[in-house]
Amino acid sequence: MEIRTIRLNSVAANIGLPILVVLFLILLTFVIRWYLADSAAGNVRQKELAEILVSLAPSDPKTHYALAYSLENSFSAEDINRSLQEYEKAVALSPNDYRFWLALGFARERYESSESAEIAFRKALELAPNYAQVHWLLGNNLLRQGKEEEALNEIRIAVEKDTSLAVPAIATLWLVLRGDSDKILNKIGDSEAVKSALSVVLARDKRFDEAFQIWQSLSEESTKKYRNLAEQLFSLFLSEKRFRYALHLRNQIMNSEKLEAEKFQNPSFEEEINTTNPDHFGWRISEGVEPQIGINREQKRSGEQSLFMIFNSPTGKDFRSIQQMVVVSSAQQYRLKLFFRSNLKAQETLVWQVVDAAEGKVLAETEPIPPEADWTSLEIAFTTLPTTEAVIVRLMRAPCPKQICPISGKVWFDDFSLEK
Repeated sequence: MEIRTIRLNSVAANIGLPILVVLFLILLTFVIRWYLADSAAGNVRQKELAEILVSLAPSDPKTHYALAYSLENSFSAEDINRSLQEYEKAVALSPNDYRFWLALGFARERYESSESAEIAFRKALELAPNYAQVHWLLGNNLLRQGKEEEALNEIRIAVEKDTSLAVPAIATLWLVLRGDSDKILNKIGDSEAVKSALSVVLARDKRFDEAFQIWQSLSEESTKKYRNLAEQLFSLFLSEKRFRYALHLRNQIMNSEKLEAEKFQNPSFEEEINTTNPDHFGWRISEGVEPQIGINREQKRSGEQSLFMIFNSPTGKDFRSIQQMVVVSSAQQYRLKLFFRSNLKAQETLVWQVVDAAEGKVLAETEPIPPEADWTSLEIAFTTLPTTEAVIVRLMRAPCPKQICPISGKVWFDDFSLEK
């Protein structure tokens, strides 16, 4: 018997495939539009583009957030009102995302009221209780409303969770509690992070003794952990000429040799002098080319090296100085002692001066260095002022009796010391 295959061409079969293709294309178009809108929302800044993104993905909270942000930054009263509505839509579309609640809180704080902003911030806190930023923003919101106790508690929690907030927290409480450091520590705790930040704020307020006392109470581990604050404190002490405190901070910050008061750093020039990034309490050489300054191994009074200077100035007007700042006690008698060797052709004009580091007053000046001398000591006595914390010992040229005062030759220095 002959078997025949019969093909059934139903209407459903003929129509079904094209419909499926069309539906697939529609779905694909929607997905692509949503993806493009979602991707662009994070970077959008122009209001017109933001409007397009919302039309492409109206159910995506990110596009509404982007539009709200763009509207807010147009600074138009009408746009600002719309921006609040768009922030509300973003929250409605993604009610469990704390970031949209924070954005809404920010907007309400600026354009509505602190009370309405508080509602949004509290919702963000409910969703993200472990995030320091949420506690910080709620705390500041409550502070602006006069709810001081609860505000300070939220700020305390924020600092505990993120120590980088310690400095702004201290600055905020400084105004609220009128600079009462004991109350500040009582309100937000006396953790190492808080105390290190408080030291910086106290120093900014020129309460240097309190700042240093609190910093001294930190553990060695904390002084290393909060190095950035130590550097700020060092700069404040140095700029305000609190040299003794600055030296202490310098020793904590730097990994190099620990320096002592009343002693020269690198007194015999056994180490190279750092001219690129010199130590504030080390040898510092001024810029220029005359004279040439370096370390010499051939001539030394002790050790292996000495400081070496080569002069070749036909007029004597060019002069590079070298100096070092040394921390000392106030109202105290000292004797500066150093050794030199010279082979010069010049008037006797090279002298060492001792200068008060804060006031710039010359406290003492040595006799001029003679043109020819083997290793010879040079000494001078001086008394510091009642306010002196440090002196600068520097090489200078005394005034020359003639307008043109050439100098050429070589001079060596070694073994600097300061004695009481």
